[in-house]
Amino acid sequence: MSPDRGRPTKQRPLRTAEVARAVGVHPNTVRLYEEWGFLPPIPRGPNGYRLFTTEHVDQMRLARTALQWPYPGGKDPVLALVLRAAAGDLGGALEEAYRYLAQVRAECAEAEAAAEFLDQWARGVPADATAEPLRIGQVALRFGADDLGSTMIEENVVAATGLTVRANREDLAHAIRQAGFTPAQRRSDYSLV
Repeated sequence: MSPDRGRPTKQRPLRTAEVARAVGVHPNTVRLYEEWGFLPPIPRGPNGYRLFTTEHVDQMRLARTALQWPYPGGKDPVLALVLRAAAGDLGGALEEAYRYLAQVRAECAEAEAAAEFLDQWARGVPADATAEPLRIGQVALRFGADDLGSTMIEENVVAATGLTVRANREDLAHAIRQAGFTPAQRRSDYSLV
């Protein structure tokens, strides 16, 4: 075995098996990524063999990393990123990457808020739509809470805490409907109005 075998160099084109080994995949995966358009065009030698370069190895690594399951936010943003990079539009791929990163960060924040709600719910702390986003209130309803917003919205107690109520009656009713429930106004003793 020669010392440069399996290592990408600009002097010598790489074979499919070498690209696969460099990325840690089966050679058929390299061929499949080519077929799906995840790699830049691959020139062929007179014998019909693919002539890979370091650019192909780099793109293969990008595609392999980006396409690992799971796909927060769905698979489409990841595919857009990989396909733009394969087409040579690295600026566009970078834009896609930043857009996807923002989406993943937003989902992480929502997941953290949901985890905080679940922790409070498990400890018996009531859901409070004035302190949590309405989406978390919707999750609360799905987990068995039967009061979103409470009569606290009408009282001065909330204002005394320094919290700003961001949801009015219509917002709460809409959130309840979106969660799959029928909104109903209650008195302080929980009887329906």
